[in-house]
Amino acid sequence: MLWNDRFAFGIAEVDDQHKRLYELIDQINALEEDVKEGIDCYDEVYAVLKELEDYTVYHFEEEEKLLERFGYEDLQAHQKEHDAFVLKVKETLTEDLDLKQEGVIQDLSEFLLEWVSNHILYTDAKYVSVLKDRKKVFE
Repeated sequence: MLWNDRFAFGIAEVDDQHKRLYELIDQINALEEDVKEGIDCYDEVYAVLKELEDYTVYHFEEEEKLLERFGYEDLQAHQKEHDAFVLKVKETLTEDLDLKQEGVIQDLSEFLLEWVSNHILYTDAKYVSVLKDRKKVFE
């Protein structure tokens, strides 16, 4: 599993949602290995990408509601990053996954791991101190 404690903020709801994102990336990585071995994984790849799209939309909405509720000043820039990510996943879903499985999933796997890790460690990390300064409830 790609998740580790350096991604944890001590905000149970957010940490659990971030863990779920890494579980989906793990699934995509496993499919990448199968595709490299010549196994046709179109249905599985499409299903995981669709779940990733749906889950990120849910997670980003929840995170943005939290940030808005507590007056996070950099919310608009944060939302733009979220929007760009969702757009990338949606664009991937419109690609010819059946004929280009290996290339598409390899590119996506690299993008996802880098984007999610950087977003959590740098962009999301900025709001943690803001919320803690405002004495929010953490586990």
